[in-house]
Amino acid sequence: NIPLTKSINTVVNEENIAEDIAESSNQALPINEDINEVVNLYEGHVFSLWEEVDKFVKAYGKQQGFGVARKRLERHPNSNIKHRSYRCEFSGHSQPKKKVNARDHCNCKSKCQECR
Repeated sequence: NIPLTKSINTVVNEENIAEDIAESSNQALPINEDINEVVNLYEGHVFSLWEEVDKFVKAYGKQQGFGVARKRLERHPNSNIKHRSYRCEFSGHSQPKKKVNARDHCNCKSKCQECR
């Protein structure tokens, strides 16, 4: 089982998942991506497959009005997922590509809001 802890920006760890569950499993998933379905995120939520986690986190973000991106992935030596991090689409901060000459600066807008 895969526990979901803390918040959308918290790392999702896999410690007790069966070795025979691969990331590329083609099993049907219970999470409906319909925006009308209420998705409750809480600490201790347990999933059977990483695909369920991906769909759940995506549906939760959509329900809350923001996009979710996969941030980091670690694998066991046998290629099963060990650790995955997610981030909000607004996380981080804008890194403008400034040049030495002020006339050449690119002051583009960014949706990054440094949320955590």
